[in-house]
Amino acid sequence: MRNDIAQRIRLSKQRFLNQNCFGTALFVSGLKEEERQAEWDQTAWRHGQVYDMIMGLEKAEEPVEGGLIIFRNEKRIGHVGVIIEVFPIEIFHRPGHYSASERKLLSEIESAYVKSYPIVEYYFRKD
Repeated sequence: MRNDIAQRIRLSKQRFLNQNCFGTALFVSGLKEEERQAEWDQTAWRHGQVYDMIMGLEKAEEPVEGGLIIFRNEKRIGHVGVIIEVFPIEIFHRPGHYSASERKLLSEIESAYVKSYPIVEYYFRKD
């Protein structure tokens, strides 16, 4: 795991209030300098702040360490996490509002999101 991501994970684990998966993933991946909750209206697919940030990334066919994993449907981004290991796929994410961020294998959490958000995509920074 890259040092900058490891440092941001340590900072994120110290915060609980007013956070969600979007703010945590965008902060830990380095796309935002502060960990701030993204509001529901910012998570629409095809428009919204979170969508705009994702479209500035490269789409990948396979997970990329330090990249994002996105669970979405045709209308909304439902969940996002940061890939911290590629094999097996392990992500760092915040499973809900006001909950502690955590490391989990994708296989442990995938079923919780794919029913409502069946499109799973990977994105990474070009730098």
